[in-house]
Amino acid sequence: MGGVFRINHGSVLVFLTLALLVLTCLQASGSILTRNFTLVNQSRGYSIFFLRAFSEIAGVSLSATIAATLESIKWAMICRNGRSRARFVDFLALQEGTTILGLLSLAIGAAVPSIKTRLWSITRLLTMVLIPGIGILIMSMLSLLLLLGPKLGS
Repeated sequence: MGGVFRINHGSVLVFLTLALLVLTCLQASGSILTRNFTLVNQSRGYSIFFLRAFSEIAGVSLSATIAATLESIKWAMICRNGRSRARFVDFLALQEGTTILGLLSLAIGAAVPSIKTRLWSITRLLTMVLIPGIGILIMSMLSLLLLLGPKLGS
C-alpha cells in the first residue's frame, strides 16, 4: 500500500477496443442510441465519415490488443522454468517479424513436428485476417437505406 497506482495497459486496450466496436456497430445499424448525437448525425456525409473513423480506430486498437496479448504469451512461454519452456520454433510462430510465408511453412510444413507450433502459427495467421475482416463485416452491416434515404431508390 505504498500509494503506487499501476495501470494494466492490456485492460485499457481491451476496454477501448470493445467500446469502439460497440459504438461502431450501433452507428452502423442505425441504433436509436446513436441517433441523438448531433455532430455524428448532422448529415449523411458526417455519419459515413464518423462510422469509417470509428471502424478504423477500432481496427487499430484491436490490432494493438492482439499484439500485446501475443507478446505476453510469447514471453511467458519463454521465461518459464523447467523442461516446458518454449522451443525456438514456438518463438518464431509468435514473433511479429515472422512473415506470412514463414507462418505458412510453420503451419503446414513437413519439418515441424510439434502440433503446438502449428496451432500458434495458425492463430497468428487468423489474427492477421481477423482485423480487416471485422472492418469489412461492420461496414457490411451498414444500412444504405438509412444513410442515403430516398436517393438510393431514384
